Amino acid sequence: MNATPVQLSVLSALSVAPYLVLGFLVGALMDRWRRQRTLVITSVGRALVLAAVPVLILTDTLTFGTLAAVILTLGVLTLFADSAAQPLLPRIVPRRRTAGSPAHRRSARRSRHR
Repeated sequence: MNATPVQLSVLSALSVAPYLVLGFLVGALMDRWRRQRTLVITSVGRALVLAAVPVLILTDTLTFGTLAAVILTLGVLTLFADSAAQPLLPRIVPRRRTAGSPAHRRSARRSRHR
């Protein structure tokens, strides 16, 4: 498959478009859904979608449109996975282990300056 620079740009944009279009909605849904289940479903979904690419290549049916659909689907599934994983970190990693994180240090500096 020979892609033009414009097609590559479209594929790149499709990978981040779900964050721009669905970000707030997915964040609200994650407040109501079980995060672990969402992580499992999105991981399986991403594996299946990625596994479809070699099949499409072997059957000579990989086109720009199918690749765009694959990338958009991966973008949506990754958005759900990222939104589900972020609030789980404090539950998984002990607080003493996160004390060295850059975000924690910035937060501590802000609170000292108030």
